[in-house]
Amino acid sequence: MSATQLKDQGNKAFVAKDYPQAIQLYTSAISIDKYNPVLYSNRAQCYLNLRDFHAAYTDCAMGLDLPNTNVPVSIKLNFRKGMALKGLQRYNSARVAFEAALRLDPGNDAAKSEIKNLPEVPGDGMDVDVKIPIEEVDELPLEFADMLKAPTKPKIEHVESKTTSSSALDKEIDELFGSKKSKATESREKPTAKIPEDVQFSEKLPMHFLTALKQMPDSKKVNGYKYVLGLDAESYQTIFESGIDAEFLLFFLDAANYASRNNAIPDWNNIILNHLKQFSSFKRYDLAILMCDDSVKKSILQNVRQQYPNDVAKYEKYI
Repeated sequence: MSATQLKDQGNKAFVAKDYPQAIQLYTSAISIDKYNPVLYSNRAQCYLNLRDFHAAYTDCAMGLDLPNTNVPVSIKLNFRKGMALKGLQRYNSARVAFEAALRLDPGNDAAKSEIKNLPEVPGDGMDVDVKIPIEEVDELPLEFADMLKAPTKPKIEHVESKTTSSSALDKEIDELFGSKKSKATESREKPTAKIPEDVQFSEKLPMHFLTALKQMPDSKKVNGYKYVLGLDAESYQTIFESGIDAEFLLFFLDAANYASRNNAIPDWNNIILNHLKQFSSFKRYDLAILMCDDSVKKSILQNVRQQYPNDVAKYEKYI
C-alpha cells in the first residue's frame, strides 16, 4: 500500500479506538513518506490517547522540525506537543507550546483553556532550540562519528525520568486529522521545533544520534550497527529507564538483521538475544515491537533458522 492508503487505514483504526493498530499503520506510512508531518501528528495523537507522553512529544518535535510543515498542521503539532508536555508535568514548556498554537490560531479555544488551567510551577524549564538533522548525508557528522569510536561502555548521564457509516467516518476523520487552511492562518509561518531545557542531554541524545544514523546510506551504517549492538546492558538500562523508544528499536532490528546476515560481529546470536531479552522488560516494548517492520523480523528469523535453528523459538518470543 501507498503511504496515503496506510494513513487512511490508520485514521479508520483511530476512529475505532484501535490505537496500537493505528500507530502501526502510521509507522508503516512514515517508513515510506518520512517527511510527511501529518503522519507524525496523527501518530502523536494515538500516543496521547495511550498516555505515552514521551513518544507523543518526540513525534510532535519531529513533525515541527520538518521543512514542509504547513500552518494548520503546525497548530495541531504544537497543541499536541503541549498536551504531551503537560502529561510529562513540564508545565512551563507546555505553556510555550500552547502559546505557539495560539499565535498561529488566535481563536483556538482549546489552547486558551489549557493555558488557563495549567498550574504555575516555577523552574520546570522552558524550551530551547534544537535542530534534529533529517537530511540524507554521505558521512556521519563529526560529533557522532567520534561516538562510534567510543568504548563499548560509554558514560551516560542518568535521567529521571465501532461501526459507523462511511459519511460519518469521513466527517470524524476530517475533524480529527483535517488540515483545512483559513486565510487567517495561511500567511503565518510555523514556529521552530523545540525541546525542553529540562530534558537532559542524555535524554536528547539517543533520538538525535539515531536520527542521524538512520539517514546514512546503507553502505555507511555498519559502524552504527556495531555501536548499538556493542552497548552493554547497563547503558541500555540507563537510556531506556522510562521506556524503550520505538525509533531506536527499528534501528536495532536493522542492525540485528545486518549482523545475522553477514556474521558481522563475533557471537552475534547471543548478543542479539540478550539485548532482546532485556528490551522486552522495558516499558512500551510490546507496543514498540508491534510498530517494527515485519519484513525485517522475518529476515532475522530466517537468518537465525539457517545458522541457529534451535534458537528460533527464543527469537519468536521477543519479535
